[in-house]
Amino acid sequence: MKALAGILLVIAAIIPGVNDIATVNKLKKDAEKAYLAGDYAKATQAYTMLTDSLGVLEDKLFLNLGHSLFQQGDSAQAFSQYQRLINTKEKDLKSLAYNQMGIISNKPGDRNTALSFFKEALKADPTNEEARYNYQLVKRQIAEDNEKNQDDQQQDKEKNEEKEDEKKDQQNQQDKDQNNDQKNDEQKKQDQEKKDQESENKEQKDQEQQSEEQKKEQEKKDQEQKKKEQQDAEQQDKENKDGEKQPPQINPDKLKEMNISEEKAKMILEAMRNSEIQYIQQNKRKGVKKPESGKPDW
Repeated sequence: MKALAGILLVIAAIIPGVNDIATVNKLKKDAEKAYLAGDYAKATQAYTMLTDSLGVLEDKLFLNLGHSLFQQGDSAQAFSQYQRLINTKEKDLKSLAYNQMGIISNKPGDRNTALSFFKEALKADPTNEEARYNYQLVKRQIAEDNEKNQDDQQQDKEKNEEKEDEKKDQQNQQDKDQNNDQKNDEQKKQDQEKKDQESENKEQKDQEQQSEEQKKEQEKKDQEQKKKEQQDAEQQDKENKDGEKQPPQINPDKLKEMNISEEKAKMILEAMRNSEIQYIQQNKRKGVKKPESGKPDW
């Protein structure tokens, strides 16, 4: 009996937890009770103590620990626990683990991975209806995502085309505005040249008109001068004729004072009259010098 007791002690030392069967069973019940009550933190603590502290390596415990972690939102740790079951020989547990891995992986951009996990779940257990439903659901989601991506790509393409059209319209408008500015500048330049030419033509016309007026004024003055000269000549001729008709009278008393004979006095007067006539005729032939055309007469 003593020998048997010693053997049991050796076995207890080699195999951890042999003396804690009651503790293990109690922790299992506490963990399950806590999980069903929704106390996932307490359930996680109990399952972790069983698997890590007491070394109870049972597939069902790994699955339940994964469920407890998943319910708390710790998807990464839950995924690690489910991965420990991919090589289990218990097909139902393997199918459940793959299904949970698919649920965790089912996110936009990673749905193909989730689909592969659901497919493995169905391979492990074709009767897993939840895995089948999730597989069909993810297939539809992938199709919808692809369609949405195509729509988004089409929308992006249309937006890019709209932007390109806007850029072209802006460039065309800029080119049009630039052409209009150039045309306006050219038109302004032409208008200014036309205005300058009109001003120059007006100035030239005014000068020509002024020159013509000056010319007419000079001609008028020339005519008036000529008329005056003619009148003066006629007056002189008349005076000469009158002088010839009425020779100057000789005062006999003056002749006696000057001791000149009447005949000699007549000769002197005649000579003086002839000299005066000659002087007048010479001045008449000289005339008035006409000013140069196009220049002022002052």
